[in-house]
Amino acid sequence: KKFDPDCLYIKQWIPELDPLPPSEIHHLHTVHSLPLGIYPAPMCDHKKESLLSKNYFKQCG
Repeated sequence: KKFDPDCLYIKQWIPELDPLPPSEIHHLHTVHSLPLGIYPAPMCDHKKESLLSKNYFKQCG
């Protein structure tokens, strides 16, 4: 959202996302029925993994 609010860059490199509006692209992890053909599902929950990593590094000092 911060660096590509209109999803112009990502749509250039991932043509399967072209028919989707930016609001859905920025929330792909919550949209369950996407007509993306063979486009793979997310490998992880970015928000969850980011939080885990931040907590880990806080504990390390």
